Amino acid sequence: MVTKSFGIYNSEGEHLVEKGDKLVLEVGKSHIALLMVKSETQMISGFELFTFVENEASVEKLFTAIGNTSNFLNHSFTKVKVFINHEVCLPVPLPKFSEDISKDYLNMIFGPGEQTTIHSDMVNIESPVMNVYRVQQGLSDVLTKLYTDVELQHSWSNVLKMLSAKNLLSAKNLLYIQFYNTYFIAVVVKDGVLQLIQTFIYDNPEDVLYQLLNTTTQLGLSTNTLEVRVCGLLDPNYKLFRELSNYFKNIVVDKADITHSSINVSDYPPHYFTPFFNLAL
Repeated sequence: MVTKSFGIYNSEGEHLVEKGDKLVLEVGKSHIALLMVKSETQMISGFELFTFVENEASVEKLFTAIGNTSNFLNHSFTKVKVFINHEVCLPVPLPKFSEDISKDYLNMIFGPGEQTTIHSDMVNIESPVMNVYRVQQGLSDVLTKLYTDVELQHSWSNVLKMLSAKNLLSAKNLLYIQFYNTYFIAVVVKDGVLQLIQTFIYDNPEDVLYQLLNTTTQLGLSTNTLEVRVCGLLDPNYKLFRELSNYFKNIVVDKADITHSSINVSDYPPHYFTPFFNLAL
């Protein structure tokens, strides 16, 4: 069953779709997020977040269900940018990348992928990488039916570009975490060098703590001095945040940049929207 978790729009009617407006859409393992960006102001004027149980329905049925209540999904947009948010992605150092063997990279790490297509993003950070990832054929078919021109990118690529733009990939030691409702993306920097970007599944706070503590231990990072930045669907009053604070002594909550948004999100913790609003920047 698809649930509309958020539907926030500009109160002055700017959420109405007009010629030239841009749709930013993220397809995750258990969510689909939609942001509309106005062509004249380049401001986010509407945000929708739909959540569902992973693999509970086909991609086509999920999009049909979302289209029944979304103000954006079924409109015709001139520009559509789609982010793929899953763990089947492999950052390859640029000197080691070859398009001819992109499929082999993924098969070696994740095993064969049936009914998928292979894509890659150039991520021009301090040490450039090519993010190689799969896209389900069913998703590609749905997007082709809905829109005439779609630009694809993986969410990890956007995370790395954002951290680079903020000079955080050159930070001495950093653990950056984006939380979603059933998984999180973690980025680790040690001595100013990117060590890891990975998606982890979790059911409870203990899962999160185990993965993070295991990662920092393996990389020889001190939880007392490590800078930890968190954002996304994480409630500061929930057990998970309290537990993180017990183990990691230097936690910063990364709030969304609302200067590029014309919608009012003051009723919610601003860090809820950081992973999604960053997609539209």
